Amino acid sequence: MIPVLSLDMKDPLDFIEMYGSFEHVKVGHNLAVEGRRILHKLSKRGLKIILDLKFMDIPSTVARAIRCWDHPSVVGFTVCGAAGIGSVKAALESTDKTIFSVIKLTSLKGALNNGHIHTIKKLDALGSSFVLPPSWAKLLRDRLRGEFLVPGVRMEVPAGEQKDIVTLEEIEGIADYAILGREVYACADPAGKLAWIKGVTERWR
Repeated sequence: MIPVLSLDMKDPLDFIEMYGSFEHVKVGHNLAVEGRRILHKLSKRGLKIILDLKFMDIPSTVARAIRCWDHPSVVGFTVCGAAGIGSVKAALESTDKTIFSVIKLTSLKGALNNGHIHTIKKLDALGSSFVLPPSWAKLLRDRLRGEFLVPGVRMEVPAGEQKDIVTLEEIEGIADYAILGREVYACADPAGKLAWIKGVTERWR
């Protein structure tokens, strides 16, 4: 399992300078205002980036967006599965980086049903990886080939708006990547939490 630091905190670059980071980080809309400059800044710090802009549009626009945002430090992009099979296929064909199809957000309730499974299996057959809420990831791990990026990790920090949460131990062997945001930056000792998570996840590899 690879831990991924979600850079959703205020002043992410200052946070990294003060407390450190995992090797992998997740860049979202709060940093997109800086454009590709933020990718250069993070790359200079030796970081690998999952660009989480959840592209959702017609296939040609999704493909163009991915090509525009591509950078040597980017290892993966998120695309909304709701954009359709064609858009995910276009994303996969536009890059050799990992495409993570976002299926359901952790802030939304909803059980995994046959309709979801049918769509997910189609995307998996194309070669997509997935952003899956923890409860769905547990159910689908043995059915899919793609990599799993799992959010909603909580051990000490309250869940807040996330309704589907999990501890690191519960997704050992399930998540290829575990997203950690508030569990790190909202805790009392961010540097200590980063070090502990690095130690735990390295032992599991």
